[in-house]
Amino acid sequence: MKTTNFAWIATWRITDRCNLRCAYCDHSTLRRAAEADEGTVFAAVLRRIGEYRPKILNITGGEPTLVSELPQLLAQAKQEWNPFVRVVHNGTQPSATVPLFAHLDRLVVSMDGPGATNRANRGIDGDAVLSKLGAIMPEARAHGVEVSINCVVTRQNVGAITELAEEVTAVSPDIILCFSPVMPPLSDLSILADPAVHAAFQARYAALRAQGHNVIQTFDHILRHSSYDRIQCYNQYFSLRVTPEGKIGSCAMNVPVKLGEYRHSWRRLLSAAGLRKARDMFGKLVRANTGAAPDFTCTAICNCESWLDMLFLGLESDSLPVYLRGLSGRVTPAELDDVEGFVRRHINPAFSADSLRRSLTK
Repeated sequence: MKTTNFAWIATWRITDRCNLRCAYCDHSTLRRAAEADEGTVFAAVLRRIGEYRPKILNITGGEPTLVSELPQLLAQAKQEWNPFVRVVHNGTQPSATVPLFAHLDRLVVSMDGPGATNRANRGIDGDAVLSKLGAIMPEARAHGVEVSINCVVTRQNVGAITELAEEVTAVSPDIILCFSPVMPPLSDLSILADPAVHAAFQARYAALRAQGHNVIQTFDHILRHSSYDRIQCYNQYFSLRVTPEGKIGSCAMNVPVKLGEYRHSWRRLLSAAGLRKARDMFGKLVRANTGAAPDFTCTAICNCESWLDMLFLGLESDSLPVYLRGLSGRVTPAELDDVEGFVRRHINPAFSADSLRRSLTK
């Protein structure tokens, strides 16, 4: 029997256009905001995603609010299979997200610090972002939309996280502030490359939790790995990735893929890392389609849906309750049984879905 992707989560990079140029983004993959999304038939792409009925639909970019059709697309998704919809916004104009609220479950705003700290990383004043975000909070509450801020913690902004948390709480204690590591985890910007800096961050974070700030962190998702060179990534069998053009694939290469549809930079492909990734992906594709056991290895660590790994391994994390809300009421008993069997067989023999069942039926 072929290994299949459970498709719990679909992440649609709906556009490569962006109106910011953040310090740690790969600008070679982004286009200017004024450019057109030529040849993209958004409704057709959404219908193709809908065939998998993902429980969670992540809309990322680029900057999603540059797509004028977005409110209608989210309404269509809600009507057809009612996923938990999460949209990531770069903070340039939070008011542009308000038309989405009738069809949105969580708005995630990218912001790396107050005032000039955010300006240094993302090119936009952090205080201005918070002010604009505060202005739309009444509308968000009226529609039951969760609002969170994702702060990528680096050596440059780690000293400002306490000030950021205090300012966020002052704007609204309802806003969830999530601290995430920069990728790769041992880069020059990463606090994980310096144990003393990371320890100082954890002390500040613990103090914020003790003071009652609405904060979570995903550093533990990365620190569970003993090495970053070749990791075990379990969520790849539960997630799909969708390109702006509508090509659907997964890290595990266990969904139907027409390899010819994908265009790669020859320079990147022929690099040592590119050749290694191509070899790994081809191997996974062969194994997935010959009934072999799932291959969870990966050479490119990321932090996208790593909360699922924590869940399957039975590891505690402050962030799990927040992420699990996306699955609440959307996983059937039969699906839970299938997942429990898969996880016990291939990932964690001690895994039990009982606690998950209880949390998803609350």
